[in-house]
Amino acid sequence: MSKSPANDNRLDRSDAVGPDAKSHAPLACDRAPGLRDRSALRACLTAWFVVVVVGLFCCLAPPSASAQGKTIMIVAPHPDDEALCCAAIISAAHANGDTVKVIVVTNGDFFGGASEGFLREGESVSAMGVLGLPESDLIFLGYGDQLVKPLYDSTSPTNILTSNAGQSQTYAGRGLGFVDYHTFLTGTPGPYNRATILSDLEAAIQNLQPDDIYVTSYFDIHPDHAYTYAFLAEAVIALQRQGLAKVPRVHEMTIHAPCEGCDGYLWPEPVFTPSQPFPVPPYLASMTEYQWNQTERVRVPVAMEDASQATNLNARALAQYASQGGSNPADWLYSFVKKDEFFWIRNFPTNVAPLGTVTVSSEDTAAGKSGAKAVDQKIDGTAEWATVGQTAGASIRVTWSSAKTVSNVVLYDRPGLTENVLSGTLSFSDGSTVAVGALPTGGNGALVSFAPRSVTWAQFTVDSAAGSNAGLSEIEIFGKETGSAA
Repeated sequence: MSKSPANDNRLDRSDAVGPDAKSHAPLACDRAPGLRDRSALRACLTAWFVVVVVGLFCCLAPPSASAQGKTIMIVAPHPDDEALCCAAIISAAHANGDTVKVIVVTNGDFFGGASEGFLREGESVSAMGVLGLPESDLIFLGYGDQLVKPLYDSTSPTNILTSNAGQSQTYAGRGLGFVDYHTFLTGTPGPYNRATILSDLEAAIQNLQPDDIYVTSYFDIHPDHAYTYAFLAEAVIALQRQGLAKVPRVHEMTIHAPCEGCDGYLWPEPVFTPSQPFPVPPYLASMTEYQWNQTERVRVPVAMEDASQATNLNARALAQYASQGGSNPADWLYSFVKKDEFFWIRNFPTNVAPLGTVTVSSEDTAAGKSGAKAVDQKIDGTAEWATVGQTAGASIRVTWSSAKTVSNVVLYDRPGLTENVLSGTLSFSDGSTVAVGALPTGGNGALVSFAPRSVTWAQFTVDSAAGSNAGLSEIEIFGKETGSAA
């Protein structure tokens, strides 16, 4: 977070109980550029709304149980997000003997420059120490606060940006090797460009071989948070295509809720409520595709349910982030002391759609709505495939170089009410077809299940549609390499 607005260590992963999310037309807005000042955050968010539509049918496999020998990776946009999202995951996994690595993408140095960055690195080291991690288990990538989205959107992968802190290359003084990760790997800092941050994330995944990655969600309203997920998704997909032996599952959690503060409420207040679960984030149903009743819920260790703020393990960790309000027991940080943690699971290992070659009947490349956007694991109106003047007959095909055994497809319509697929057909290289009814308006996913079949391509064809430019936000195709045991 960039401020703006041990008796039993087993993880209890229970199904969420909550209202079904409904489909709504998304509201339009730009993400706020600076979120540290909460009054500014409230003012900004009452003027703007955010459109972030993300897929929810990632949860086709059951939540993973804690197991000996696993490697868990936490990817935090700023120093303190690792505790806000995942303190229970970190503490319990470490206590169970798993390997836990915390990757911090930026130094959180937007307001105070490099000195603040070094300070915040130290706070993360102290907080993770409270949870049992040695300093060597923290890796600081050393990028600039509020720079993640500009890097992601950069039109040139090698264009170097300068952060608000005046930095144009990675830096760190704490964590693994007491240097930033690029320097640790290569001996020199990395330039602030798109190619370098992506390669640093890819290197971390390749070197650490995590079973599970925990990260802030693409619908998180903070741009550093959302685009940390975007970079991570791109890195995982790139490594999948290169044949990465162990493809991690990705667990998303939000820290800044949709339209945070719009109604004068800063979710997940109230502060320090270790006996209460996280409440539903406001506007979750109307501004995202995520459904609260499909979360993975993780019960915190007993030491984090302690009713005393002075001794509660989670609160003790958060207290280390003094620069972010940790020295004030009434600060918003302590709203994250709850009796559980929650995540949406993205099953990258079994979604074979990103591994194929995409061909479409037409695509609106001028608006950036190419067919490739339908398999990028980022599901919203800015990362979608749209045709040019096509409704019935619009089609998208994913072709693989080797056969895949597939049994589930999830289709996400373009968000909004004006464009809606009313019926369609899934067809496969073996000659089989599956009829598909109307896709939910608002972009929620439609799961289509069928008997497993071994195929080299899968295609979705629109048979009828409302609007004038049919398309999809995403198509997920779940399966495995034909002949594999996975």
